[in-house]
Amino acid sequence: MLAPDGEPVGSFNASTECDLEAIGAHKGIIFNMLKGAASRTGTNGDRDIHSVSITTENAKLAMVALKDGYYIVIALKKEGSFGRVFFEAKKAVREIEREMG
Repeated sequence: MLAPDGEPVGSFNASTECDLEAIGAHKGIIFNMLKGAASRTGTNGDRDIHSVSITTENAKLAMVALKDGYYIVIALKKEGSFGRVFFEAKKAVREIEREMG
């Protein structure tokens, strides 16, 4: 889980290969680029981006927004399923936001 400024708030890493601080540093760039692209198409410019999926040659990354600018990051192996991740993330978001108050 990362704070609005990109700093890690809490984490569980099954692997040491995920650099949350680097992801956090680029989160704003990624979300702002997507918001700009959405506003240019007129399809989603006035709404927040709720989730982002990124696929590379070796891995997948999912970023899911929480309230107050927080978000969770899920790193997957390239064989991982985004469908399953976003299904589970939706449940996790409800629980995390309830705990956040």
